[in-house]
Amino acid sequence: MRTMNLLAVSLLFAASYGLGQGSASTPSSVPAETKPLAFDVVSIRPSDRTDGAWGLRPTSHGYSAMKVSLRKLIEEAYSKYDDKLVVGGPSWIDSANFDIQAKLPSADVDAAQKLAY
Repeated sequence: MRTMNLLAVSLLFAASYGLGQGSASTPSSVPAETKPLAFDVVSIRPSDRTDGAWGLRPTSHGYSAMKVSLRKLIEEAYSKYDDKLVVGGPSWIDSANFDIQAKLPSADVDAAQKLAY
């Protein structure tokens, strides 16, 4: 569950800065063991699902979400599931739904999986 929350927070921050606009990098002077995890490839697309199903889940290589609203992503990122705690935001916070696929670099998969424990 902790991995899912960390991945949701990462996606939330990445989405707010425009995913796909470039690759994340860390300074080469930062030791490898302290470099933050970053997604290698992320795809965020408007969802066209009409069946009412939605979901957020970690995968073996990153994170996947289907038909998720910005509000649901924020709630998952902070483990707060009360509409009174998430206030403001754009007019489409509940109405626009997205399908998200995020993949970690192969070298970081083991480190991300260890965060769950």
